[in-house]
Amino acid sequence: MTGTLDFDADRLRPSRDTLLWAGLLVNTELVLTFAYLLLADVTITEWRYLVFPFVWINVAVWAFVRTTPTAGSDRARYLGVAIAVGYFLLLAYVGGLVKPGPWLTVTQAGRSDTTTLPAGRSVGSRRVGDQQSPTSGRSSNSL
Repeated sequence: MTGTLDFDADRLRPSRDTLLWAGLLVNTELVLTFAYLLLADVTITEWRYLVFPFVWINVAVWAFVRTTPTAGSDRARYLGVAIAVGYFLLLAYVGGLVKPGPWLTVTQAGRSDTTTLPAGRSVGSRRVGDQQSPTSGRSSNSL
């Protein structure tokens, strides 16, 4: 019993339209990236950090355009949504976007200060040292 593997290289060849759209996408990304690098005062220390996001974006666009998922049951849809939300939260945690706390606390530019607000206060009126509170008009010592 011998078996052979059939390999058809033609099915891996992209069509002319696919090459046109891929070229348009990559060239647009290159133009926007070089414009940003020329106009902004930034220094690239590791080129891979500039390239990796575009690889992920291009793969995501390719998958979104090339797949046609069939409508499944409600259970399958809810399971897919739950997996997607869990994956996003995992990436957000690992990437430093959120951290554990009383609630998941959003961090800003690497800062990790957690602020517990009294009842009825908004984020704009939180206590910041002994400075004037920005939204309440009262001194923050009166909290």
